[in-house]
Amino acid sequence: AQPRSLRSLDGAKAPPVSCTLGIKPMDSEIIIGIVAAASALSGVALSQAISLLQSHLDRKHQKQILLRSKYEELADHVTDGQLWLVELLESESLSQASLNTPIHARKAATLAAIYFPLLLEDVHSYLNASAMLQSVILENHQFVSGIKAGAQAVHKNRQAVENASDKFQRARQALDEKIIKHASKYTNA
Repeated sequence: AQPRSLRSLDGAKAPPVSCTLGIKPMDSEIIIGIVAAASALSGVALSQAISLLQSHLDRKHQKQILLRSKYEELADHVTDGQLWLVELLESESLSQASLNTPIHARKAATLAAIYFPLLLEDVHSYLNASAMLQSVILENHQFVSGIKAGAQAVHKNRQAVENASDKFQRARQALDEKIIKHASKYTNA
């Protein structure tokens, strides 16, 4: 089928539009092929871009889940400090008290060093206060069987035990407050 002609303003027959643009029937097939290929390629590129974005968002979410889990673990180790303190004070022998090391504080320090640098200073203060308290209990143990290590240490040097215990409680309180302060930063999962 021949393209319809247009009439010019003076009534003369105008050439077909395809002729005025210089597009031949074979050229239009090539253009259609190019447009189809470009559409397919842009669809693939868009699909890949969306896939990369989704992958990035998934990795970010997984990181947040990991941070939240580790933050909760750190808080649990700090909470374990109360149990450790009771076990230390209720130790019935020097060997039992010396084996009752503040491993909970060491684990908290490791987690802070790896994941939570904003807590590191407070965790180290807590670890040092825990170690100092254990040291004071051990240094003031009187080797009296049947009497708990904490009671023996208080009997021998009440002031040193009270000072070490106060330092431990203040360090723990400061760390608890810092954990609460930074919770929203690390627990958005």
